[in-house]
Amino acid sequence: MHWADLPEKEEAGSPNVVGAIALAKAIQVLNDFTMEALDEHEKSLTKYLLERLNDRKEISILGPHNPNDLENRLGVVAFNIGTLPNQLVAAIFSAEAGIGVRSGCFCAHPYLKKLMKVDKKESDELIQKIISGDKSELPGAVRVSFGAYNTFEEIDRLIDIIDIIIKGKHKGKYKLVKEYGVFYPENFTIKYSDYFSL
Repeated sequence: MHWADLPEKEEAGSPNVVGAIALAKAIQVLNDFTMEALDEHEKSLTKYLLERLNDRKEISILGPHNPNDLENRLGVVAFNIGTLPNQLVAAIFSAEAGIGVRSGCFCAHPYLKKLMKVDKKESDELIQKIISGDKSELPGAVRVSFGAYNTFEEIDRLIDIIDIIIKGKHKGKYKLVKEYGVFYPENFTIKYSDYFSL
């Protein structure tokens, strides 16, 4: 028997061969594009989403929201729908549309509190609720982020679901879990045939 030298002899389990191959393929695909082309694609998606969101009075966008001022902006848009909890909106996107978004404060709590105008008194009250095990009223937003693979059709689908949420026509009932501040669909079955065909 022959032992490998360091650092290989300290590696646990099987190496992630599939991950290495996937990374190599991703690098090859990205090399077929220019970074300028990817940047332009992301900006065009961001502009389109901001235009569509700005058309809806129920939407409040956190941060810059001028679709014609994209020079120093990433393809990341945070927003809320009226007074609906951000975690509820994220749960509806996920369960009813198969759309993955981030929700909450995105590891930027002071910045989000500033954008949402949460004053010191409100902040102190929220901290006391968290300490007592109740995260049901945490402020935050829903965040959409774009990658090279996203399309205008996906934005249209997102807007369709936003319009359904605005009208209160989403299908499921959602249960709040106070200690985590998240919502789960209650008695809701996902019809995979709506999303996948075999």
